[in-house]
Amino acid sequence: MGVRIRKSFNLGNGFRVTLSKSGIGYSWGVPGHRITKTAKGSIKKSYSIPGTGIGYVTESSSSSERKYFSKKKKTVVIPQKTVTGKTYDANEYGQMHTIESSDINNFKPVEYKKFLCHLNFLFFCHRLTNIMIVFIIIYLLYAKDCLIISCIGFGIKILLLLFGRIKIEYELDSELNSTFKEYVTAWKHLTKAHYIYQIVQMASIKNLKNNAGAKNAIEKKDMKIKIGIPWYIKSNLKFPILKFRKETLILLPDKVLLVHKWHAGAVNQKKVNFSFNDAKIIEERIHKSSDSELIQYQWLYVNKDGTRDKRFVSNKQFPVYKYGKIDISSPEGINESFIVSNNKLSSKLSDSYKKYKNDFSML
Repeated sequence: MGVRIRKSFNLGNGFRVTLSKSGIGYSWGVPGHRITKTAKGSIKKSYSIPGTGIGYVTESSSSSERKYFSKKKKTVVIPQKTVTGKTYDANEYGQMHTIESSDINNFKPVEYKKFLCHLNFLFFCHRLTNIMIVFIIIYLLYAKDCLIISCIGFGIKILLLLFGRIKIEYELDSELNSTFKEYVTAWKHLTKAHYIYQIVQMASIKNLKNNAGAKNAIEKKDMKIKIGIPWYIKSNLKFPILKFRKETLILLPDKVLLVHKWHAGAVNQKKVNFSFNDAKIIEERIHKSSDSELIQYQWLYVNKDGTRDKRFVSNKQFPVYKYGKIDISSPEGINESFIVSNNKLSSKLSDSYKKYKNDFSML
């Protein structure tokens, strides 16, 4: 059992999250009024007159939250062929499945209501100021009457950046703080992989003999992963930020934040599952500079036993690489999948994730 180290960062009057072996605690408020959800589940409301020492506190009990544990999945290695840039052929492929998360409105639990309302209002103001700033371009080109609107837009945007960001302070006990740092560091190392692709669509292959023996065809797109703090949050910790084609996932210590077209949603960390597997990816060409493991070469036209089909004179070989595959899912509808060229980095991330998930599930 670790010694509790209490971090105290003065980030202003905003959201505060406390993670310890006793559980998760939240608090939010302004001078004179603060609402706190303790680790035991009770709700405390405090009222005071600033500067006088006069105050009043109420506390109500609440049933303990249900704990969610992820089920272990077996490692599955399935040969897959990339089909980026090719037209979908129903005679060659089975039903094409698009891999994407559900509507953002499915990710608005009651426990994060105030947090999400604040964040969505911030996004609305940000978009509004962008529109107002466009008027300055119109002003410079055509109309002088747009100058006032543009100045107001600039002023509001500066205020949003200085005072409008959501303030979140995390207080972690020593053990959880250590495992979370290892978890974030593993994500940071993953960003150094030469290739990181989001799997956008996947389909089964009907004719394995004419597709290098691959069972699935995938369409992949470049994606970005970074470690940092989004502009709309002010915090004492940095988080992994996963930028997919349609959604952005921010992996906070206690929840996963989803942002889609300037709308935000959130899911409790305990409900989100990450599964890590190895995947054989058949590429159309050899990577000149790659950190992925080259397993073998596969003939385009093959017999049932995988050997070369000699009936085709123009038969050629394709390289088969070993990638790391990461799937993200939740009961609410998170559904994202991506592959990384360095499967060793994804394996290290898997180990640190399981360790952090285990510690967090004990809260």
